[in-house]
Amino acid sequence: MPTHDGRTCDLVATRGPTRLWVHVKSLAPDPLNDPAPIERRRAVQEELVAALRGVESVPRGVVVSVEALAPLLASAPDVEAAQEFLRRASIGDELLVRSAAGDVLGRMSVLSPWDGGHVAIAPGDVQRPGHQRDRIDRLVRKACAQFMPGERNLVAIAAMPEQELAIDWALLGTPIERWDRFPRRGERVAFGRADDGLWSRGREPSCRMAAWMAPWPRAGRAWLRDAATDAASALVRDLCAEQPLVERDPRGGPC
Repeated sequence: MPTHDGRTCDLVATRGPTRLWVHVKSLAPDPLNDPAPIERRRAVQEELVAALRGVESVPRGVVVSVEALAPLLASAPDVEAAQEFLRRASIGDELLVRSAAGDVLGRMSVLSPWDGGHVAIAPGDVQRPGHQRDRIDRLVRKACAQFMPGERNLVAIAAMPEQELAIDWALLGTPIERWDRFPRRGERVAFGRADDGLWSRGREPSCRMAAWMAPWPRAGRAWLRDAATDAASALVRDLCAEQPLVERDPRGGPC
């Protein structure tokens, strides 16, 4: 669909009188950049995550990532050591996951807070969401250059489930601990965002709505820069299904 100055958008979604100009960008990983077969790497990853599910009993509302560095074979991870680490860890802290014999099996990172009241392991191969920030910035800025002036425009990012966090961080900023605020009940420290997000400090003002959509498992999430309740915002929420795999906003709810 043409927009302006020879530029185009991917589609126009309509519902009644509401029109939404949708700009679809793909954040799919490039398998050529990964020397290991994707299926094998995911199988090793899933095996380590399954062996570490016991850490989700720790009563701290944080999301962690698990990165497999070696197959388990006959070694089981030291779950008790990981639980002890998570009871005291801060946002950004990392732990080398070892077996009882001391073999390094993987890496666990504390990514962000969430409201679940216990530790949650992020789905998929989540490693360092901040490392994808530059690519997401470029995709969003490219979409903004194609916006239809005077209309409601949506940047829809098609990505794997494990890339939801990367989009969230790129838009809103890296989760950080805030010692200048009172923490929520049950927490020892308050949480907030660094000002390194695409929407921080009024950056990229033309971009008001963004969405992440994963085809399988079906999931989606909308970020609305304004607390909007208009028809276009409602359409965005319906399009992306508002089904985050883990709710991770440190301010306590989806944007």
